[in-house]
Amino acid sequence: MSRTLVNDTCWHPLPEAAAALPRPARFPYPMRYRPDALGRLAANCLRQHLRSQKDWRHDFHPTGGGTGPAGKMFGVLVVEAPDGRLGYLAAYSGKLAGSNHQPGFVPPVYDVLDAAGFYRRGERDVNALNARLAALEGAPELADLHRTLVDTERSTAADYAAAQAARRAAKRDRDTRRTAAADLPEADRAALERQLRRESTDHHRALRELARQHRTQLAAARAALTAYTDRLDDLRRRRRERSNHLQRRIFAQYRFLDANGQHRDLNDIFAQTPFRTPPAGAGDCAAPKLLQYAYLRGYRPLTLAEFWWGQSPDSELRRHDHYYPACRGKCAPILGHML
Repeated sequence: MSRTLVNDTCWHPLPEAAAALPRPARFPYPMRYRPDALGRLAANCLRQHLRSQKDWRHDFHPTGGGTGPAGKMFGVLVVEAPDGRLGYLAAYSGKLAGSNHQPGFVPPVYDVLDAAGFYRRGERDVNALNARLAALEGAPELADLHRTLVDTERSTAADYAAAQAARRAAKRDRDTRRTAAADLPEADRAALERQLRRESTDHHRALRELARQHRTQLAAARAALTAYTDRLDDLRRRRRERSNHLQRRIFAQYRFLDANGQHRDLNDIFAQTPFRTPPAGAGDCAAPKLLQYAYLRGYRPLTLAEFWWGQSPDSELRRHDHYYPACRGKCAPILGHML
């Protein structure tokens, strides 16, 4: 046996019927294809394995009554070993039964669930920030600060309106007194006018002082609330920065080979796309995982087949046991490099 196959639990031999089937002249275009005979044979072998599994806690049966989770995309890659023998590799998209590793399936390109990996440590840091943010957002102090500001706005507005009304009433009273003094001697009228002007000036100054006091009270209430919300904004900024840094670092770990042994990571691959950033889940679909494993082991990819197994998801139409091409949003840029 070739050294390539020693202890390779992901290599699965094809049935003897494969010897009579033609090998494809070229690898199929994964975004639009019909599985050939070799691909369908390998897919049927995987289907038999799926039917035999009872311990994944997944309701993959299409008539499961909707009680279990939706199904999953599975894929097979028929490959030729260095010694010429044919076999196939199997993969699933994302996680299966909460794990990136299942016996007989190729491993992920990068295992974000590795407890000792940097992702788990970074995730704990982000979760700690989330907990602090949630505690501050739900704290009674924040509601009290909002309520204090609203109450201050209402009370100062009411006080100022009352002061203005009093000033208008005082003006009407001065006008009445001025009219009533029309028959008084000129000296008395002049004295009264000076007194009325002083009263007007005093009311005007009192109103300005009240407005100044109100501005001070409102500024204090707003400053207290702003200081609190600034803490929230700072935590949100730090959470966003750490999440983005962690995500970029994760994407850098997804290093995909092509047939010539050249590799590019997800950040580089998706930098050439309109969105410039890899979408969530990029690199965890079946087709890229299959090709990566084949290149690492020195197997020559011959043909591919991907099919949905189980209940349809809510987000898109997927029919049980039907073949589907690789997804364009997550897989097309990656496969464009790998192939």
